[in-house]
Amino acid sequence: MNIVKWSAQALADLEAIKNYISHDSPNYANIFVSKIITKGDNLAIFPKSGREVPEADLEFVKEVFEGNYRIVYSYESNIINIITIHHGAKELKLFE
Repeated sequence: MNIVKWSAQALADLEAIKNYISHDSPNYANIFVSKIITKGDNLAIFPKSGREVPEADLEFVKEVFEGNYRIVYSYESNIINIITIHHGAKELKLFE
């Protein structure tokens, strides 16, 4: 059984996304964040469903998308670590 772990950074990203969207629609913010969480949790079933992250150039760092957001995660030894949730229009800097 695979286990999904959310990093502190990913949880902070979710909070920031929720706060940003809440300015226009608190209801939609909750719905959208729920979609991201569901997508991340589904990685326990389909851990290899993502594509490799071009900026990382590492086979075990992958990403899936929800709307304009990239859910970046690593997958090793049945552990899925969600690293960050990142808007696709912004530059992604990993491992700095």
